[in-house]
Amino acid sequence: MELKNKFVVLTGACGGIGSEIAKLLSKNGCSLLLIDVNEEMLKNLSDSIKGDVKYIVSDFSNRVGLYKLVEDIKGVNIKVDVLINNAGIGVYKSLKDVTLEEFEESFYINVFAPMVLSKELINVMGEFGVILNMGSLSGVRTLPNRIAYNSSKFSLRGFSLSLNEELKDSHISSILLTLGSTFTQFGGVSLEEKAKMKENGKSFFSTDYVANKVVEILSSGEYKSEYVLAPEESVNI
Repeated sequence: MELKNKFVVLTGACGGIGSEIAKLLSKNGCSLLLIDVNEEMLKNLSDSIKGDVKYIVSDFSNRVGLYKLVEDIKGVNIKVDVLINNAGIGVYKSLKDVTLEEFEESFYINVFAPMVLSKELINVMGEFGVILNMGSLSGVRTLPNRIAYNSSKFSLRGFSLSLNEELKDSHISSILLTLGSTFTQFGGVSLEEKAKMKENGKSFFSTDYVANKVVEILSSGEYKSEYVLAPEESVNI
């Protein structure tokens, strides 16, 4: 797919991965609608990108915020070519320690937002629409003390692959990027802590590598239902 002049909706735009994706898509000639909870960071990111950029400040960690976002997007009056559900939250706690509110927030951000945005934006997608969901290896395999995160990412994977089946005979594609560890502060782990982990042999993707893979996938025009990127080992799914 030729990315030039395509309109892309990107959630989680101000995170380490999201900001790199936004910058690279803009360089490829895309028009952008950036979505994030932090207004100051959104403004700074938008100002740093040359091209057609709009943004919406949104907290969709609950039902009210999610449906307000849907109405805000409809108010922009756009035809969407690509939806990238990149926003995510990592609550790394055991079942005995995680709260109901943290479970709810994990599912609103990691699962319900991609579901609702996909449902609403399919109706305004162009001739070659693409929905790209940012998954995780935590949606394929489990680790202790990540029960809310594992549960939500398994659910996102099921949604994305199911949607791919539904859309097989349409002009829209659903893609899941199952991503391994990336060098960001996601999950409350600082960059300093991750740097020490790297010294001890842990592998991480850089954010620019992930952004380049996203653009590479979108540009290919031949889409698989799932792409797996694991920095430390091959993973069979």
